[in-house]
Amino acid sequence: MQAGDFEKCSPEQTESLLALEKQAALKIVEIKSDLLVRASQISDRSKKSQKLILGWVKNANEVLDCVATKLGTTTYICGDEKGLVCSRAYAGLSPAGLPFFLARKVEFCGDHFWELNNTERLSTLVHELSHKCGTTDNLSFRRFGEGNPPYNGSLSDWPQIADSYGYFVREGVCLPYVDCKY
Repeated sequence: MQAGDFEKCSPEQTESLLALEKQAALKIVEIKSDLLVRASQISDRSKKSQKLILGWVKNANEVLDCVATKLGTTTYICGDEKGLVCSRAYAGLSPAGLPFFLARKVEFCGDHFWELNNTERLSTLVHELSHKCGTTDNLSFRRFGEGNPPYNGSLSDWPQIADSYGYFVREGVCLPYVDCKY
């Protein structure tokens, strides 16, 4: 894993982000393993349900593989504006006209990110990097911060929602309709 670029980051912030990237790489392996274990425990489901669940796991693993490739290649922009709460992956088109998920910048806009505990910072980092892999935010997932598992009504698109990966970092893996507790 190489080091990405750091803009407006203090030496302490740079060191923290480098450590978070190393932790993220390990956490991604753990999440992928947990997803596979859970997927292997669905033999009691109908064939149709098994196919759906295995498709979810495949899609989630593709996102996680993509996130792993963003580690060490992303430019991080650090902010320290007092009271500002935000983090974001740049959306829209990059200066080269590429889709947003190919743009390689993530911004931690205010001082809030740096005040979070390590698990919350790691969760935020994985969430934001997953946007580089095509995931979106979904307003009905906002309750994740309260420790709730992936849920958006139909659940069919949870692998494409960034909060799913933040949840897995914070709370551990569960599969909707299989072992998530609602």
